[in-house]
Amino acid sequence: MDVKRDDLARRVFLEVAIGGHDATSYLEPHLASFEYTDHAEGKSDEISIELHDRDGKWIGGWLPSKGTGITASIRCLNWWGPGQNLSLNCGKGTCDEVSVSGPPGKVSIKAVTSALTTGLRDTPKTRAWENTSLQTVAGQVAAEHGLALHYEGDPHLFSRQDQRNESDLPFVNRMAEERGMFCKAHDSRLVMVDSERAENVSPKIAINRRGGQTTAQKYSFKQASSKTAYSGAQASYTDPSKGKTHTAVVAAPEEERDQKLLVMDKRAEDSLQAIRLSKARLNKENSRENTATVDVMGHPGIVAGITLDLAGFGDFSGRYIVKKAEHKVGGSGGYATSLELSRCRLAPDVVVKAGSAEIAARAVSAPADVNSGANPLEKWEAAFLALREFWLLSGVDDLTKLLFCLPGIADNMASQAGNMADAQGWLYLRSMFQRWFGGRTPTVGESGNPFWVDWDWVMSYARARADYNDFVSPEHTPGQPYIFGYDQT
Repeated sequence: MDVKRDDLARRVFLEVAIGGHDATSYLEPHLASFEYTDHAEGKSDEISIELHDRDGKWIGGWLPSKGTGITASIRCLNWWGPGQNLSLNCGKGTCDEVSVSGPPGKVSIKAVTSALTTGLRDTPKTRAWENTSLQTVAGQVAAEHGLALHYEGDPHLFSRQDQRNESDLPFVNRMAEERGMFCKAHDSRLVMVDSERAENVSPKIAINRRGGQTTAQKYSFKQASSKTAYSGAQASYTDPSKGKTHTAVVAAPEEERDQKLLVMDKRAEDSLQAIRLSKARLNKENSRENTATVDVMGHPGIVAGITLDLAGFGDFSGRYIVKKAEHKVGGSGGYATSLELSRCRLAPDVVVKAGSAEIAARAVSAPADVNSGANPLEKWEAAFLALREFWLLSGVDDLTKLLFCLPGIADNMASQAGNMADAQGWLYLRSMFQRWFGGRTPTVGESGNPFWVDWDWVMSYARARADYNDFVSPEHTPGQPYIFGYDQT
């Protein structure tokens, strides 16, 4: 497809090599569509080619077999003006799937990153990683599969991580996600980038509702509240081997707060790791609060992981990060780019609480002494777990087993609570159950270590405020019973 010097029209064409040989001229007369899908995280990039095959050439000797190398790029001539030529490298892949159909005859070819066809995606492994970092693990995994590592972010040290019957790509992707990093395989590289760092890069491309170099041809915005818009995240993990509970509470920026607390029980080796887990999970869930899809004229410069400035969309204007970009070239030469976007969370999450507390040893012989020490909640939990273990080993009836489930039920209800106040109430109830089962609840008139709750939390409920006001009311007659307002809401 030679371009004459006096040809200043905007044009687009593909360059495709199959098995190391230039296949552009073979594809051109048969091309129905070409699509390059670029993901920011979790999935690898894909190349899809749809071909017309009325004369049966592609189902014969031209058809690439699985495992054949495929490279592709999109070339744009005079795209923003005369002489302004652009290109998008779609990477190197391996033919992963071939399908044919008819009539009329059609052939579909899909290619993915080469390493995905050689075990990175589908070969389960079991091994332990000790006293190393995410960056080191990613480097070793990349080397084992013939990939180069592109890493932008903290190394994320840890003492131990177990890979149990899990293939390498899902394993490193899970570790990256838990630490707030994007991860994907692309163009013979394993790419890992800190998501917060990516969102804070100033946009170099603007998409306008009207006018401008890049105009939205079609758009939609969505604001969600289900399973997003959390006011904060709480991570708490008790390490029985070290006898410590690591806890962190992180609060979202004020404008995002919907009075819902995200509670998780995820392994953390120290309070710093608990903070990172909380921040990463909160960012992941709250990034789904404000999303958008936008279609524009083909733009080779828009790829997954970059930020864009959306202008002219009213309250929906602002900085967005590209989660997915689809570049589509039709057989007639048309080129379009479809985007899935998430609004950048530029205000930082705030650490409200973090620390590690000693817990009592979990001996089966006797419950821990919860009346001593500075962390009674952890000791009540230890006493409860010791008692539960003792009785389950001794043999108990089904009703007792059900009662032992109550702390866990309360903990689960906290994670599903609609607001932070209700979540805190369920956590209080969990601790009360643990103290009760641990045999440390004093009877009426008996001195004991009281169960304390936060006064502001109590007063956040209208019924509690009404009861308190009645209790301290000067109109109350001494010696007469108090009238509690249980009909209050």
